[in-house]
Amino acid sequence: LLAQCEQKLMKLMEDLDGKDVSELYSGMEDDEFRVSIENKLPTYNVRINLPAASDRGAFDDEEESDPDDEAPTRANIKKQAQQNTRSEKTRKLEVESKR
Repeated sequence: LLAQCEQKLMKLMEDLDGKDVSELYSGMEDDEFRVSIENKLPTYNVRINLPAASDRGAFDDEEESDPDDEAPTRANIKKQAQQNTRSEKTRKLEVESKR
C-alpha cells in the first residue's frame, strides 16, 4: 500500500514538474471545474447551498435568544449535581434526626 502511494505521489510530482502551482489553484477555483467535479459525485452525495451573508440575519440573532434555550455548560451541570447531592444529604440527615 505504501509503495502504491509512493508511486502515485511520484507520478503527480512528475506531472506538476515545471508548472505554476498558483495558476493550477486558480484554475481549480473556476466554476467550470466545480461543476465538472460535482457531476462526478455519486447521487447520494448531496450539496447544500449555504445562505448568503445577508440572509443569515434571521438565524444569527444572538441578543434576542433566550439563555434558557442554550445547552448547559459543564460548570452549570457540575453545580446542579452538587446542589442535588447536598439536598439529598440534607434530606437523609432530616430523616435520621426525626427517628
